[in-house]
Amino acid sequence: MLIYPFNEQGLAGVEQLNAKRDAETNQLMYDVQSLAREKGPEAWALFLEMQSTGDAQWEALTAKVDQASDKGSEEGFRDFQGYSFARYVLTVSQCKQQLAALNALRWDEP
Repeated sequence: MLIYPFNEQGLAGVEQLNAKRDAETNQLMYDVQSLAREKGPEAWALFLEMQSTGDAQWEALTAKVDQASDKGSEEGFRDFQGYSFARYVLTVSQCKQQLAALNALRWDEP
């Protein structure tokens, strides 16, 4: 259950959690891109295909995050955190699936 941070300490805790999640997803996305580059052009092409499959979901969640951030109320805050968390889970899941797919590639097979 999310609690609206009525004070600066509560808001700082939320911002710290969001920053930690951003750092984690940024690292995962970097790892995926690095692995795709390392494996060569075919892997990079696969990476680009995988990236485009989740774009619609991510964009929809981002739009909801943006709408919620404009509310400036407890309800808006709860919506913002809920949609932000959903976007975080989606991103982590997609990155882990992409890493697994790229790690499974064997371009040396006939």
